[in-house]
Amino acid sequence: VRSANSYASWFLDATSGYYVGERDDVDVWPLEHGSLDHRGASDGECPRGECNHAETSGKNTMALAVPFTSQCEHHLLPFEGHIGVMLVGPKAAADFAAPELEKRIMGVCSHHVSRFSKRLQVQERLTQQVASVLWERLRPLCQHLLVLVECKHLCMIARGVQQHRSATVTQTVRSEATEDLGSSRLELMRALKRK
Repeated sequence: VRSANSYASWFLDATSGYYVGERDDVDVWPLEHGSLDHRGASDGECPRGECNHAETSGKNTMALAVPFTSQCEHHLLPFEGHIGVMLVGPKAAADFAAPELEKRIMGVCSHHVSRFSKRLQVQERLTQQVASVLWERLRPLCQHLLVLVECKHLCMIARGVQQHRSATVTQTVRSEATEDLGSSRLELMRALKRK
């Protein structure tokens, strides 16, 4: 009985993302809307994940890495890793290093990574879902949004090809322009490699 209850409890937690609303997150823009009402984003507790800032070629960039665990919908086995998010915007658009804005952005990213990863998933769909919702929510802050997901799949380690050191990478871009973002992709990949 305990084993069955433990499994049921785990499964409810692993699929809890289905029950979280799309708009149940932090209102990032505009900042003058006042204090936040979000888990960990208004009481001094930092949302999970890490971020780095840079200013290059007149651009403001912010790179985030948010850890996650999800369940493969094909095999009901876990896969885990980091979701890297890079915002690229004009230098004058927003100061990504401002503590309040940083915390708001981290809150939004952590919320939606958790929302979509706590489901029966495939990595490719997870990448697109996170990118689409973050582009919608954070678009006033940036011109480009890059999302890169790197993770290890137990279904590739314990069965099938049984590649114990294998990692799978998926990526996507949302952008208002057609300029080459190759350098930003490389920067985001290097940031994830350090995690």
